[in-house]
Amino acid sequence: ALLLNLCEMIYDAKQKNKSDKVPYGYYQRIVSNIAHEQPWITQSVLKKAFKKYEETEKKETDARDTLNSASGFIVGRDLRTSLINKPTASSSTSSGDANESTGVEISGATSQPQQPSSQPRSKGGRKKGSTNAMKAQTKKSVISVQNEIVTVYLAEKRKCGRQRMKNNRLRELTDELKQKRNIADVDINLRTLQKRIQLKKIKNSHRGFISPMAKVEPLIISRILEFPQKGSLISCATGLSIANSIIRGTETEREVIAWKRKYSHMSNEWSDGDDLLGRSYWKGFMKRNGCKIVSKRDCSPR
Repeated sequence: ALLLNLCEMIYDAKQKNKSDKVPYGYYQRIVSNIAHEQPWITQSVLKKAFKKYEETEKKETDARDTLNSASGFIVGRDLRTSLINKPTASSSTSSGDANESTGVEISGATSQPQQPSSQPRSKGGRKKGSTNAMKAQTKKSVISVQNEIVTVYLAEKRKCGRQRMKNNRLRELTDELKQKRNIADVDINLRTLQKRIQLKKIKNSHRGFISPMAKVEPLIISRILEFPQKGSLISCATGLSIANSIIRGTETEREVIAWKRKYSHMSNEWSDGDDLLGRSYWKGFMKRNGCKIVSKRDCSPR
């Protein structure tokens, strides 16, 4: 393969160099020589592939040293080839016309264009909506860990009585519980925890007002998922139609009207059958539950 040949060539140049390093500008010369036929090969791709090549070469050398010389077993090049990723199907071709001034020569190269593969390309990546779901789950985990840290710290402080707590105990407890709950990479502000401990505020309260629609939203989500066109995108108009139909004529509708009269600029006059919920509600609804359903963008109710 082209990438393997390039790595072997770089490895040989590094062995010949007295400083045991890749010669200065060697990556750039290789990339510039094959850029017209292999544009996908960049210096970053080449350095990453060579790093894997060196790791595999080291493993092979260690394996040969530990094996019995009488067995005659030598780790083959297949392992080395399998560990070097090929970004595109055209990686099996090479330029063959290297610049003579640089002294770069690619063995086993061919200038024949690569025929497109008949096999369909498999789609990769995460499932749609999984990123938002992971963010929501991480947010819940952080709140739970913060509450647990404050609870445990206050319990330990009560046991100590008038004695002082251990230095950096809050930081140690935070790192320990973060590691235990698999959120070690999430940053938790210690000043926030210290303030909550000072106020003895164990639970993390909700900022702002809680909408009366909060208790109905699980029903709205289940109704959307049971929509006749299951799997299709839900527009703003369709989602609002479902939400308004659920609360129409119920106690929740009266609570929403009272809420709007108190906190919004709506008129006190309200006719029966009018839709209470609009685009602003749908925007907030999707912000809270976007990981559970799929919605069309820029779709306003008609």
